[in-house]
Amino acid sequence: MNEHIGYLESVIDNIVDIITILDADGKIRYESASIRGLGYEPEELVGRSVFELVHPDDKGRVLKVFFSGVLKPGHADKVEVRFRHKEGEWRLLECSAKNLLFDPRVRGIVVSSRDISKRRDLEERFRLNAEALQAVGNGVVITNPDGMILWINKAFTDMTGYELGEVRGKNPRILKSGEQDPQLYRDLWLMIKTGRVWRGELINRRKDGSQYFESMVITPILHAGGKISHFVAVKEDITERKALENQFRQAQKMEAVGRLSGGLAHDFNNILTVIMGRADFLARKIQGEDAAMKDVEEIKLAAQRAAALTRQLLAFSWKQMLQPKVIRLNQVVSDAASLVRQLIGEDIELVLKLSAAKTSIKIDPGQLEQVLMNLAVNARDAMPRGGAVMP
Repeated sequence: MNEHIGYLESVIDNIVDIITILDADGKIRYESASIRGLGYEPEELVGRSVFELVHPDDKGRVLKVFFSGVLKPGHADKVEVRFRHKEGEWRLLECSAKNLLFDPRVRGIVVSSRDISKRRDLEERFRLNAEALQAVGNGVVITNPDGMILWINKAFTDMTGYELGEVRGKNPRILKSGEQDPQLYRDLWLMIKTGRVWRGELINRRKDGSQYFESMVITPILHAGGKISHFVAVKEDITERKALENQFRQAQKMEAVGRLSGGLAHDFNNILTVIMGRADFLARKIQGEDAAMKDVEEIKLAAQRAAALTRQLLAFSWKQMLQPKVIRLNQVVSDAASLVRQLIGEDIELVLKLSAAKTSIKIDPGQLEQVLMNLAVNARDAMPRGGAVMP
């Protein structure tokens, strides 16, 4: 019999879980050797009340569970409780207790306890990490080493329209737009498979088929042995930023064209001044010669049309002083049409639909022409394959 008891004690002493036997008042009758994990020797605790070692905030709950179990023979229960380590810190124990007070072989409450402090800390850290990844504004994708999607965050769903259930187990190639050079994807995969970080920009496709620009960083996650366990991709939708960059570049081009046109217009205006002056001088000199006079008038008329074109160029370059005056709207639109046609090119048709009413407004004609030309240029840029500009 003693040999059998010794065998059982040897087994219990080598179990990781802490085995405790309590009497009906909560005093410790037996403590297994595993209690050393909490800094105590078994004999230090025998005879002490287990409630002395329970965190004050947990004591009321533990007492309730304990005494409700004492009243029910054979009753088993589970509870998590903070237990004092010998050095004073608190450890979280997961305890399973069974009332065997009425079993003549035991006559006590048997408690099996396991220290879950580290596990709970890891769970809490994991929870915080998961919540942080869900909260970030950038899309996050985690894949296995083969590139199959395991997890996405809410920002990814907002960006692409895909829910986790729709992409789990699939390759991120479901986002491919077809706009990228296939070599880019081969270079990307080669880089991350060798453990290096990849950074770049892509044109991807959302669930609804619309395209968007994306900036992405893919980072390999390595095991302690250096083997890749996962890939983490952090994605940012930069469509709006790209649009602003394109607008800025377009504005720079327009500014350069404006400076060039302004310079040419001033030079051309100087030449026209000479032509107009010479034409006036010639007209005074040949008075009475009808045939020659008609030619001079044609020269002056052509110079006046050229001067109007010069004013349009100056308006385009924003170098003409504001001179508001009452004008016929149809006339300004008609005059601007010739320059607009040159700006938009031969592939785009310009259709004029002038008002039947003779509408007059007070405005700087050059500024109105500038607005018309800007509208025409924007329309041209929106039709790279040609089309028509019309009201």
